[in-house]
Amino acid sequence: MSRKTPFFEAFGPLLFGRPGRKAAKKAGRIDALQELYEIFGHLLPGRLLEPSEEGSNSRERVFSARVTFWAFAAQVLSPGTACREIVRRVQAWYEEFSNGDKPVSASTSAYCQARARLEMPTLELIRGEVAWSLERNVLNAERWLGGRSVKIVDGTGISMPDTPENQEVWPQPPLQKPGCGFPSMKLVGLFSLASGALLEAQTGNQHVAESVLFRG
Repeated sequence: MSRKTPFFEAFGPLLFGRPGRKAAKKAGRIDALQELYEIFGHLLPGRLLEPSEEGSNSRERVFSARVTFWAFAAQVLSPGTACREIVRRVQAWYEEFSNGDKPVSASTSAYCQARARLEMPTLELIRGEVAWSLERNVLNAERWLGGRSVKIVDGTGISMPDTPENQEVWPQPPLQKPGCGFPSMKLVGLFSLASGALLEAQTGNQHVAESVLFRG
């Protein structure tokens, strides 16, 4: 596939990427959660992952919101990594930094339950904070034509579990016979060309792109 942009030559490396930076290369080889936190922890304020005063994330747990978030981030950065491998990393982290006060079970049940307790509003705030941190570090000289803030829209479709509830929210593709297809969720993202940050995202079944463009 051609990677040239004949009309906007400066878009080439921005659209198709530059050689990987040290942090990006290192992320794929990270084994310790502490190392992951040391590289990326400065991008978001710790207050977003502090225990809540009440509710599911208010109790003192081994898998607190903070530990669970960074464990989940490590799993996302290592596609194909099983939950038991992430639990092993949490065990190693506690053995090194908690003086053995909180032994962690090798079972994946607690981690999976904790991951489900991560609240979407909190994850949205984290996404926004990370995007803002990346954007504020972009110099005008690094933007297109010396200062223009260019945004890129990209979208995809995701096959959802075939349940009556999902069929109601995300109807199956219209070209398939009724009852023969899976619900299809549309996903559209608005990205910064300069930083690569995800500025806005929207899911739905139609008119998703227009919604993201309007919000961006």
